[in-house]
Amino acid sequence: ELGRPRAILVVSAHWETATPQVNAVAVNDTIHDFYGFPRALYALRYDAPGDADLAARIAQDLTRAGLPAGLDRRRGLD
Repeated sequence: ELGRPRAILVVSAHWETATPQVNAVAVNDTIHDFYGFPRALYALRYDAPGDADLAARIAQDLTRAGLPAGLDRRRGLD
């Protein structure tokens, strides 16, 4: 009923950083940070598109709300 979303925002406590970081890349690299699984799992990729402009707006909104946030322009998804 809502139609296709333009973006999906996911919040995760997986990465430890001094301040909250918003992923601001054009395309997310796939990070395989697990060990001991079948080789086929390490070949899987999901190069999800990002939106650096939207990420910058989200970081600004967080900062304005009293939660200073930065932009990460390198990290992918795991």
